[in-house]
Amino acid sequence: MKQHLSHALGLLEGCFLIALGVIFLKSTGTMTGGAPGMALLLSHLSGLSISYSLVIVALPFFIMAWLTMGQRFMTKSISCVTLVAVLSHGLNAQLSLNVTPLLGVLAGSCLLGFGMVVLFRHNSSMGGTNVPALWLEHHFGWNTGVVLLGLDALILLATGLLLGWHLIPYALLSVSSIALIVGRYRKAQTQRHTAAPIQGAMSS
Repeated sequence: MKQHLSHALGLLEGCFLIALGVIFLKSTGTMTGGAPGMALLLSHLSGLSISYSLVIVALPFFIMAWLTMGQRFMTKSISCVTLVAVLSHGLNAQLSLNVTPLLGVLAGSCLLGFGMVVLFRHNSSMGGTNVPALWLEHHFGWNTGVVLLGLDALILLATGLLLGWHLIPYALLSVSSIALIVGRYRKAQTQRHTAAPIQGAMSS
């Protein structure tokens, strides 16, 4: 029971960090990568709220998650996306941020990055580019941060073509910050998980 509660609180913490990060980026009009970036792009183009956009962009990746990562991972990811959408809607209604673009980008990106790390630690994600990145890490040992950076570059290319290249400098800063955080802390998590069985075998 205690373990399940700790797991649920971990997912809640990660979702809250991501939702707050999205609000920071949206308040400055800054784009980014991953599911939040695709949702912001869809929101700009369609006029849909960020909460609805998050759910829509995540749908095809849920199918991929089910096929490649299993039903449990998919179920938790759906729960997280839904929770982030609800939290984003609530925070957007309650918070009125007035920050400089640079501060908004750095704060929002750091919140997104650490939120993703927390979700990865609890075997969940926000869907989006997290799903192929985690699959490649699991099966081929690829660095999650590097994969996310490559996939995010495609999202930024679409952003530049559809919304204008003036948005790209801050978007690049955002994507790089998220990839740096995820790559660094996800690598540390993976190394700890690998070292634990080895240490157990040595002590037995």
